[in-house]
Amino acid sequence: MEFKDYILSSRKKLNMTQYEFAEAIGGASWITVWRWENGIVKPRSFVSETVKEKVNSLIEGIQND
Repeated sequence: MEFKDYILSSRKKLNMTQYEFAEAIGGASWITVWRWENGIVKPRSFVSETVKEKVNSLIEGIQND
């Protein structure tokens, strides 16, 4: 799965706006999330791995509720 698709599907699964998602993962603005989702910008690999770890933790948190 491409990073842009991962970000969009994860944000939708979490039922968050781009602003809320950016706040939840920390270190990103809503416009960065928009750029990721639209494939305009792809972060460096170490950034994408960090984001994926944070997103996975968020998803696990809602599944454990």
